[in-house]
Amino acid sequence: MEVIKPRGQLWPLKLHYFFHGLGGAPILPFLSVIAKQLGMPGSGIGMTMSIIQDESYTYRLRGLNTNPSAEVVSLLSNFPRHKISIFRLLMLGHLLGFFLIQFVPPIETEEMTLEPECVDMNQLGLTVDGEVDPCTINKLHTFYDKTIQCQLSCRSRESPTSSFANFQGTFNGKTSTFPAGKSLRIQFETASCSPDLGKCFANCSDPQLRKVLNKQHDGHKAKTKLNYWILTFLWVFGGITAGGVMTFQDAICHQVLTAHNSKEHYGHQRLFASLGWGMAAFIVGYWVDQDSAQSLLFDYSVAFKVMSIAWLMDILVVGYLEIPNSNVHRPHSPWQALTGSFMNIETLIFLFYCIIVGICFSALPFHFILLEELGSKGSCASIQALKLLQGLCLSLNCTGEIPVFFYSGSLVRRFGAKNIMNSVLLLFCLRFFYYSQMIGPWDTIYIEFFNGWCVALFFPAMTTFATKVAPDGAALTMTALAFAAYEGVGGAIGGTVAGTLYEMHGAPKTFEYFSYFALVGFLVHLILQQVLISRRTPHGYAKSFNSQSQYMIMD
Repeated sequence: MEVIKPRGQLWPLKLHYFFHGLGGAPILPFLSVIAKQLGMPGSGIGMTMSIIQDESYTYRLRGLNTNPSAEVVSLLSNFPRHKISIFRLLMLGHLLGFFLIQFVPPIETEEMTLEPECVDMNQLGLTVDGEVDPCTINKLHTFYDKTIQCQLSCRSRESPTSSFANFQGTFNGKTSTFPAGKSLRIQFETASCSPDLGKCFANCSDPQLRKVLNKQHDGHKAKTKLNYWILTFLWVFGGITAGGVMTFQDAICHQVLTAHNSKEHYGHQRLFASLGWGMAAFIVGYWVDQDSAQSLLFDYSVAFKVMSIAWLMDILVVGYLEIPNSNVHRPHSPWQALTGSFMNIETLIFLFYCIIVGICFSALPFHFILLEELGSKGSCASIQALKLLQGLCLSLNCTGEIPVFFYSGSLVRRFGAKNIMNSVLLLFCLRFFYYSQMIGPWDTIYIEFFNGWCVALFFPAMTTFATKVAPDGAALTMTALAFAAYEGVGGAIGGTVAGTLYEMHGAPKTFEYFSYFALVGFLVHLILQQVLISRRTPHGYAKSFNSQSQYMIMD
């Protein structure tokens, strides 16, 4: 007699989400600032995020057609044992991709950006172009109180396109100052100093010192360096495999919950990711600040260690997942089952909404860059605990997410899905505009609870909608399609635009422009909803968004 296994084991699913959030928090939100610290320009950051979203889009959709990837999806759909194996390979892929980023050397273009000024015949003052961390001068006085040799290369003021001089210079960290109205200034001892010196480059043996002294402005030069493309490849590889993990973990979640004998829904599982994310973000942020106290640049090594340990534990945990077999007849191509859905204007409007939200989410990686810019304009005290602040932001995000995830089903039933979904765009508008008006980095803590509504209501609505409206045997396909609209289209567009705006106008203006976009998206979606409601569509989007949201939540 066949033994039927109990269907009440949801703890591996919850533990998977917990470890996945625990490992993601120390690194994923910081990738943009890590890349910026390594020398990647804003346009490069936006381009990389766009590539990740585009490839994830192709990865999700091509896997559902008749090519070799279709065999993978077939295995995932019909053989749970293979599903776990592929799931583990994807998890290992994004672990390796992100872990190796810490070993990429800084991107150096040898731009001549230091402004020279002869103090006397044997002393050359070099002023760093732009703003620097206000704690830098304290660290130079404390940890660089010794003679440091640098090879100086300067151009001629009369002929700035030709090389003028290459000579040795020495300095002591004690000589660094912050002159009134200027940036960091270093005083070098040289054999002689000529008033004809133009912009200079200081090639010092300490790589962190080189990075602090030599600011980079030409993003095109950075893109000619091998280190730039190594960093881009690792980030893209980790991002694409992470996209696969997200797709399959949510599809597995819904498949397991369908066979479960309780009334738990997606939000009850997903909140454990927020719990792990919030715990790790705050603690690791504090550790990074402590490890960076004696370093000119931030040291993220402890963050990479926590990520690795948590995700290795996650790979072990998913082996305990019990995924039921599906006996539903599947068409030759999953797209055949979705033909009717593509002909439904209501479904297309929902996908359009996912694209708008994806564009908004793609601006968030520049939030931490904004905090660092604001911190560099203040005192040393304002930036000493910057990573703790960034970790606190993530913890506040999760504090707002957890209760909303838990009550997401009740909230949608109580207020109606159309009102909840519109509120997500309106909150993005308010949140981005607030970011654009902040004066100091710590001002951000007052708005971070908004993330609970932006994330914890959007994702359950998107994934559950895809599962509920999908024809039999096409749930994974519809889930992939919804994610593709959100990150493949919206994320790619938003990442490119955000990176370009940041490089042209800076972080505050970038968020101001995105707040206007979110407001326009809110108004357009609201109008489309009202038009559909006025038509009183008997089946589909208009009805499902105003009748207990039966297609949007899972009881």
